[in-house]
Amino acid sequence: MATVNVESDLRIILWIQAIRAFLYGFGAVILGSVLAASGASALEVGLVGAAILAGMALAAIVVGIVGDRSGRRRTYGALLVILGVGGLGVYQTASGSSSSSRSSARCRPTRTTTARSRRSSRP
Repeated sequence: MATVNVESDLRIILWIQAIRAFLYGFGAVILGSVLAASGASALEVGLVGAAILAGMALAAIVVGIVGDRSGRRRTYGALLVILGVGGLGVYQTASGSSSSSRSSARCRPTRTTTARSRRSSRP
């Protein structure tokens, strides 16, 4: 029977969870700042944050159930593959490598007037 080094596995899991928690918090601050800068109200920013948190809680429950049934390593391996494929899809779309007929030069964003800039320009 092979021995399992639980302490080593626990350290790895704790480090990964610490990194995940840091990146989640960092991403939440960046997302909130970007939404607020684009003219979203405090309520809208809060609702987006609450929806993300609720989605993460639901996903954690589902991943826990599936992980208990089919094995955590297999479950996390499958999730990492799905994440990688999704990341490649986002990269392909964002880099203009998709089969779109529009060139990236013609797809420049236009300047729009936000609610905040309209309020500051009033006399």
